[in-house]
Amino acid sequence: MNRKILILIISVLIFSVALITLLYILSNNQDHNNFFREFPTEPILLSNTFDVKYNSYYLAGVSSDYVYLGNKTAQLHLLIVNTYKMDTTHNQIYVENLEKLGLTSVFVKVDSPYFYLVDGLRPAILRGTLEKLKATRYIYDSVFFNELVPISRTSFALRTLNNHNENIFVKLKIDTPYVVFFPGILKKQIDGMFCTDGMLHHNPYLNQLTYIYYYRNQFISLDTSFNVLYRGNTIDTTTKAKIKIAKIRSDNSITMAAPPLIVNKKSTIFKNLLFINSNLIAENENPKNFDEASVIDIYNLINGVYLFSFYIPKYKGYKMSSFKVYKDKLIALHDHYLTIYQLNADYFGQNLNLSSFNQIKANLSHEAN
Repeated sequence: MNRKILILIISVLIFSVALITLLYILSNNQDHNNFFREFPTEPILLSNTFDVKYNSYYLAGVSSDYVYLGNKTAQLHLLIVNTYKMDTTHNQIYVENLEKLGLTSVFVKVDSPYFYLVDGLRPAILRGTLEKLKATRYIYDSVFFNELVPISRTSFALRTLNNHNENIFVKLKIDTPYVVFFPGILKKQIDGMFCTDGMLHHNPYLNQLTYIYYYRNQFISLDTSFNVLYRGNTIDTTTKAKIKIAKIRSDNSITMAAPPLIVNKKSTIFKNLLFINSNLIAENENPKNFDEASVIDIYNLINGVYLFSFYIPKYKGYKMSSFKVYKDKLIALHDHYLTIYQLNADYFGQNLNLSSFNQIKANLSHEAN
């Protein structure tokens, strides 16, 4: 064989092996994202489940003994689950002059003893008490919004779009000044709308706001006057949103051109803890365990420090779609199933009831035997 041809073949083989090895390394790094999780023993324990029959329910709120479920298709329906007795009541919210209001996209938000009906497209905010379930128009002067949380009985935190179709924060109050805009807090990376999309929470315990980006490893801690307290990072390494944007010329709008890489799927807060359902697998995780459950990362909201992680396993084949935490309980929805977990106070702090966790564990052990 010609020496030059032999050298060429060997060079091609070496290059091919090197390329495959490089692609494998890059793929492995992307999948595992070069970070590690800490998994303590038995941080949560399944205590109760309930079949709510339909997968159109969403978690509207929780209180000491109740879970409140709104319904995406029956927008004025409210299902109340008693977590102590594990029974349910189906309720219809009454709205006076409903037709005149022209509500189209209504969501229920429960902040006991009140509930709110919100429609960001109208826009409209109605309020009522859980005792009477009658909603009346609460604030008349508003702006269009795509995210809203009550801050107090007289004010709300909103996210809206500015004239450039970029997300910004707004504080809405029942007295003057009714609407105050806070530009510049959400940091644009690509388009200012999709790249800054995320989840907004109000923390009554700390009287603070927390905003978690969907597509990057960052969350923001703010006071209720929208002063940034700090910008925290989740444990993964996705610093820039991995999204592709396309412009629609017919109406001069933008849309996603490809499925985005979601970093943080769901989140909730309770007292000084931030719970984030991450979409990225860690270097030290078993892929099978990751696929068969929803991983939750815990952060201290005081300083943004990562604490540990745990899994919420599938229930009857369904992954968790949303969750909330209240006191010593974690409530999750899995399609049309509601699951209730007891939190172990050894890991979640002195405000939880450790005896109830141990009692449930003992009962389950007794039933198994």
